[in-house]
Amino acid sequence: MNMHFPRVRRGSVAILLAGAFAFVPAAHAQGEKPAVKADAKADVKADAKPDAKQEETKPGELRQGATQSEIDAALAQRLKQITAKKPADWTADELAERVAISYRGFNFSQLKKVYNTGREEGRITIVTTNGDLGGSYVRRYVDGARMQQDRVRLDIIFETSPKPEQQLRYTLTYNGASVWAAQDNRYVSPDASAATAFKASVVNDYTALFRWQEDGATLARIPPKTIQGLEFDEIEETRPDGSKLRFLISPKTYRVLHVEYNVVLAEGQAPVVFRESYSEFRVIQEVLVPSKRKLRQNEQLVQTIELGNATYGVAHDDSVFLQI
Repeated sequence: MNMHFPRVRRGSVAILLAGAFAFVPAAHAQGEKPAVKADAKADVKADAKPDAKQEETKPGELRQGATQSEIDAALAQRLKQITAKKPADWTADELAERVAISYRGFNFSQLKKVYNTGREEGRITIVTTNGDLGGSYVRRYVDGARMQQDRVRLDIIFETSPKPEQQLRYTLTYNGASVWAAQDNRYVSPDASAATAFKASVVNDYTALFRWQEDGATLARIPPKTIQGLEFDEIEETRPDGSKLRFLISPKTYRVLHVEYNVVLAEGQAPVVFRESYSEFRVIQEVLVPSKRKLRQNEQLVQTIELGNATYGVAHDDSVFLQI
């Protein structure tokens, strides 16, 4: 399915977010207010014995209140254990854990602690039939017990006018149960395919690899995939509902450089293949974060996201995800 963008004008916006914030045309009409959601620096000797006074921790766990030096030591120890085997012999779980370590997390727990809430802002560029459309965005989110229960709000200011007060403002939010939208501070009804794609973007982010256990998913290694002459290790995640997400991992850095997933945007249509690519990594609050995201829909580039600033572990009031 190719993406075609009509001229953006006041009173008519055609947007659909997928991946992180992908856009496709969608008519809209004024709607009701959204329903409230129902409820490794240091090394550790392999034979070191735990302190008998401390509560024993299982492999892959850290004691409550662990210091950064303890986290670094645990990372180094776990990395030593994993790399005792050849990468080709790693299970899918072990490869996923190796990826988590490359993001400076320890068996997912440290990453979840940092990533559980956040506020990100930067620039978005969308490819349209009338040329590129750019703007600034603010993305706020709170993780739920499962990714299906995450809450994500995206506010965009499109550069549709040289006068800031006349620029188009658009909001799209998943409140953990449903998707709602607003244009210029008025509620609108998002197209059904737009809502489907936006929800898919929430649950198919690369961070899903750090949360597969809480989602009740299973992981499997599948044959490596080659993109533009480069070969990637690949993990396929299968969730209880049967949906699948594929992570394409660099065998050199063990970073997730691409994710791929299929979405049926409208009944009777063929699934759309989305691939989001990540690059320009930097460390924010002790974890690795991609500063650039490129989204392709059926191999066509449709958007680029450039992260400017981010703050993780921030508090958001529930009202942020339930109303304008």
